[in-house]
Amino acid sequence: MAVGGLQAVPDALIFAYAENLIDEEEFALLYDHNRSKPLFPYWKFYEFNLDTWSDVECETELQFKKKDLASLKQSL
Repeated sequence: MAVGGLQAVPDALIFAYAENLIDEEEFALLYDHNRSKPLFPYWKFYEFNLDTWSDVECETELQFKKKDLASLKQSL
């Protein structure tokens, strides 16, 4: 079982259920309540594609020109 972090509660619930400390219904409710939730609903947005952006959009939103992308990539 993990000592801390995000996995500690689910691990404790699995242990408690295996040791018959909680029943199946309690386990299901608590496990569902304590599972990780997505922080960002990425599925609600279009896939990012820089090729569809104009040079003006790119410079306005990202603060660099599309032609500078290769040098930026190399620098990073």
